[in-house]
Formats: sequence, structure tokens, C-alpha cells
Amino acid sequence: MVRFFVTFVIIFHVSISHIMAQTEIKSVEIIYGKRLDINNLKSDVKPEIKKARTKVNKMISDLNYILRCDGNESIFYYEESLVNDANKGMRRLITKGGADGTFYNSKNQKLLQLEFSGEPFLIDLSNDKITWKITDETKKIRGYTCYKATANVVYENKVINKKTTLKYMAWFTKEIPFQYGPIGLNGLPGLILEATKNGSLFFYAREIRLNKKVKIKKPSKGIRISHQDFEKMIEEKLQGLFGKK
Repeated sequence: MVRFFVTFVIIFHVSISHIMAQTEIKSVEIIYGKRLDINNLKSDVKPEIKKARTKVNKMISDLNYILRCDGNESIFYYEESLVNDANKGMRRLITKGGADGTFYNSKNQKLLQLEFSGEPFLIDLSNDKITWKITDETKKIRGYTCYKATANVVYENKVINKKTTLKYMAWFTKEIPFQYGPIGLNGLPGLILEATKNGSLFFYAREIRLNKKVKIKKPSKGIRISHQDFEKMIEEKLQGLFGKK
């Protein structure tokens, strides 16, 4: 009887600990940095290209991108800097590279709010699905065990009549059970702490704030348009500028 009671207590304690571990994190705020990757450049790349990337990285070393999320939704955006320096114009241009606008994710909807040609748009990305391939490769990021995942997204650029492949690599942790990440990336069984786009644009977690009270406001301003129609509109504008082939 005593042995049964001890066994019951152990099983109960383990079960409660597991449940508490799963429900402990209710929200999170991540501060990401961004840089151009210079470590994985091809061996034959010109020295001036590597030098230029190094210069850009110094200029954007203090830029912050914010991801706020809970179990239901997330929002990702660039935190506008109040610093007024000689490089502010260039820095502002660089912030838009690969991370322009505000990304919103929920279980049923994915939106991107941005400005194009002086007009605000609210683009529905809900049909954009990423099929991830999760590997066994792991590494530690900010004390969390992270797993590597990769994905290739192919789309057709009708302006140049050529298919383009976007290559993503992400490192996510199952220890923070939210399926979100920078630049609207989602769909992995854990929070993305690092992400690379096309092997060059690199986002990395600077700071992780667990259970911080987060405010997530779903974007509502802008001309509502599907991703497909938005891309079509851009193609038509570019064809108007450069002429049809």
C-alpha cells in the first residue's frame, strides 16, 4: 500500500510539473536585431562586397525589431529609433529591406500592413503557406535548445517571366510554445529565435522577455487586398515603367 502511494505521488508530481511547464509561458516579447550575413558568402565573392556588408552591419547594429505574441496571435514590426544621426536616412532605407511593414499572425489569419506608392495597404497573406523541413541539428540560443528548419518557397515573377525561390532557414525552440517568428514566419512547433532569408538577411534574438504583458493590436488601416492581387498590381506598375516584353 505504501509503495502504491509513493508511486502515485511521484507520477502526480511529474504530471503536474509537466502541465505547469507547458502552461507557464503565457506571452512573450522578443527584441530582434538584423544584419547581413557575411560568414556564409561564397569564396569567390569580391572583397568590396564583403566590405560593403560589414559597413552596413555597423550602421544597423542598434536597430530593433519587436515580436509580441501569446497563444492566439502575434505582431512583428520595426521599432522606430529616436536617434537623429547623419546616417538616419540610409538606416531608414535599410530597415525596410526584408522587413517592411507590420506583420500580424493569428490561427486563422495572416496580414501585412505596409505603404506602397504613398498609399497604405493591408495585404492578406493567409493563403501563403510554408512547408518546413525540420532537421535533427540543434544549437543553443539565449540558453534555449533550438532546432534547425529549412523551407523553399517558389513564386513566379511575371515581370521578368522567371520563377524565383525564397530560401528560409529558421532556428526554433520548443521550450517557448508559440508558432511565430520574425517577418511573419510561422508554422513551426516553437518560437523562432533566428531566421535567415536567402542566405543573407539574418534576424537574431537580442532579448527574450517571458510573460511580459503584451499589447497586440490587429492592423486595420489600409486598402484591403489579397497577396496575389497586390503582386499583380506591382507587376502592372513595373510594366508601365519599363514596358512590356
